[in-house]
Amino acid sequence: MVWTASSSGTYSLKSTSAFLMGQQLRVPWQNLVWESPVIPRMKFNLWLTVQSKLPTLDSKSMAQHENICVLCRAQPETHDHLFFNCCFVSPLWRFIKQRAHFYSSITNWDDLIHFTSNQWKKNTASNLIRKICFSSIVYHTWEERNERIFRGKKASQRLVLTRICNTIIYILKLGCLQKLHASNRILCEWDLLPSSSRPPPRPPD
Repeated sequence: MVWTASSSGTYSLKSTSAFLMGQQLRVPWQNLVWESPVIPRMKFNLWLTVQSKLPTLDSKSMAQHENICVLCRAQPETHDHLFFNCCFVSPLWRFIKQRAHFYSSITNWDDLIHFTSNQWKKNTASNLIRKICFSSIVYHTWEERNERIFRGKKASQRLVLTRICNTIIYILKLGCLQKLHASNRILCEWDLLPSSSRPPPRPPD
């Protein structure tokens, strides 16, 4: 018996999948999403976000809701607005980008995905932290949006930023960078170590 889908004649799931689906090109954001050392729920959320597949209020599945961003109450909700240009989210980005030493003049969500996917391909310690920061902002922005729409709960900008920073700290303290022998050093350099005397972070004005 020979498995013709495989060059070796031996059955494997990989060869069968390639035979049925054909050659698939690797998406440019593969490393940004799947190589990020975050929990699976955050990866799945980011996977949908980079493809603009989340059910934002401009989608048909949310047609029963008024298409006004619940975070700023000023603009229609789209992926570009919600995750990048919203006046509620923009200060969070500025704060985290400053900590992550990530500076750019990008003005829209698609360009940000393109830029980060190309710039953060190498899994250096700094890039891994930037990926954690990126995933955390996206995840907690979506969580806060859903809390307001479906549960009627509203958190302040400062509290959302505190959640983002705490998520970054917890993931780092779990040891995702231990293989790089850099976790504690980077926590100190980025001023991410928790302190009982330090007040919750405040977004810049």
